[in-house]
Amino acid sequence: MEQSLFNYLTPLLFPLMPIPGSTLSARLNVQHALNTRAQPKFSGQADIEIATYKNGECINREAMCTNVVNGVVEKDIPWREFSLDGYGYVEISLACDQPIFRRIDLAAGYGIISTADYGTVTVIPDAKFARPIIIEQIRATGTFCLVHPACFVDAAKGIGNSILLANPYGTDILAKVSASTGRTIKRKVGAWTAELVSLNDVLDDGCWGCVMVTGNNRLPAWDVRHRTGDPFRVNSIDHLDVFRGSSTHQHVGARQFLRGTARRMLREWGRRIS
Repeated sequence: MEQSLFNYLTPLLFPLMPIPGSTLSARLNVQHALNTRAQPKFSGQADIEIATYKNGECINREAMCTNVVNGVVEKDIPWREFSLDGYGYVEISLACDQPIFRRIDLAAGYGIISTADYGTVTVIPDAKFARPIIIEQIRATGTFCLVHPACFVDAAKGIGNSILLANPYGTDILAKVSASTGRTIKRKVGAWTAELVSLNDVLDDGCWGCVMVTGNNRLPAWDVRHRTGDPFRVNSIDHLDVFRGSSTHQHVGARQFLRGTARRMLREWGRRIS
């Protein structure tokens, strides 16, 4: 059966925070995207769109294009710098003038948040849609769920922890942040907005806890470690883990079983004679 091809990739989302004196540096590596997702020797045009969202609206949009000859980008897109006086996100999209992509999910690199008097932290972007593990999760459980097993706040030591939620879709999302303490926070995240949710109300001070984020729709979320009482002094921004919908056990036939048994026996035999 002939494989379906697409002319676009899923947009990448980078979080923006109103950290005084800071900038987010981000890009989409078009050449890497073509190398890993497109048919070889493509010649045509690649279109990139970069949009910045805040408080339910797109406040800036930039479009650019580059030619591709035999799979090689003539001029790749440079890094862009972004700053914002509120919470929001940057959405970077890529499409070509022909259906050439075998898959629309994209393994991305890092963005960098730099603060003049504080240093830099890296941030991993999220995909707007088409993440296979999330599709698998919702198919298996019927629920969207993210988790971070090691959240921590300690006021005496100046350690704060929050979750940054972003909603890149056109309808509101009702999100719930649940902790291993049994306490929860419910928050309605408006369309095309982002907001920071402090974990002070759901974690015990000085004790490690597990935090789970669920919603009536999928939404990107990041774990933000910062100074107590000052969320603009950020120490790290990390992704949350997806609750996997795949089974922990797999049925194997007799042939696979015999091969696996033979491998184990050879490994054990190698250890005994070494």
